[in-house]
Formats: sequence, C-alpha cells, structure tokens
Amino acid sequence: MTDRQTNSPSEIVSGGREGLRDQVSAAILMCIVAVFWWDANTISAFEAQMYPRLVLIVLAALAVLLFLRGFRLGGKVADQPVVSSWTAFLAFLVPTILYAVAVGKIGFFTSSIVYIPLVAYLIGLRSHWLNALVSFVFLLATWLVFVALFARPLPQEIFWG
Repeated sequence: MTDRQTNSPSEIVSGGREGLRDQVSAAILMCIVAVFWWDANTISAFEAQMYPRLVLIVLAALAVLLFLRGFRLGGKVADQPVVSSWTAFLAFLVPTILYAVAVGKIGFFTSSIVYIPLVAYLIGLRSHWLNALVSFVFLLATWLVFVALFARPLPQEIFWG
C-alpha cells in the first residue's frame, strides 16, 4: 500500500501533507516578499529602503529553504495543522500588516511604539513594565545604530519629522 492509502481522511485534513504544506507556505511567503519589496519603492530616501529590503532578502532565503524542505518531507502526514487557532493567528497578523503599512505613513518610531508592546502582549508577555522596557531599548538601539551611528534615514515621522 502507498502512504496515501494508509492515512485516514481525518489525518490528512487536520495536518495535511507536510511537504506540500511547506511548499505552499513558502510560495505565500515569496508573494508577501514581492509585495513588500515593491512597497519599499514608496520610501522616498533610497538609504531608508535598504533595511526593509535586507529583511526581505533574509525572508526570501528562508522561504526558499522551506520550499526545499518540502521536497525532503514529501508526502509525510503532518502531526499538527499549520494554524491551531485562527483567532490567535489573525490577532497577530492584522496588527503586523497594519504596522507594515503604518511605518511608511506615520514613521518607524511612532508605529513601533504601538506595535511592539501590542504584539508582546498578544503573544503572552503581560508585564507592562517589561513590554515598555523592551520597546524602549529596541527603539533606542535602532536610533543609535541607524540614525546616530550610520546616519541612515528612517521613514519620516509624522509627529516629530
């Protein structure tokens, strides 16, 4: 018997074929990379486009590795579904998409002040002081590296230009 014949329909529906699942996920990631690569053109300063594009290159490379992993896994039935809670997934995805759009519209620091603590809270970090501290340290480090040290402009801030 083949692998397909030995698996019950409930196994296939709940987890799916792991190799195919990875390849579809990789294709979706590559589409996301393409959209945000194109969106980076809207950032007026060329130097400010470099960081988002560097992150996108890393994401694309990881998507390629995920796609290749799909060949190795082949038709193996996945143990768990990709998304176990659609509510939790959407609660993370929607703010992330809004953040990506907001960075270009209202600025990196303004968007990050809202996004970082919100996502930290959504993933279970309930300490408001710790969330504020992590946000502050991240934003300070980003400012020191990109603005002060390398003199690279970040997207224009709407409140303190």
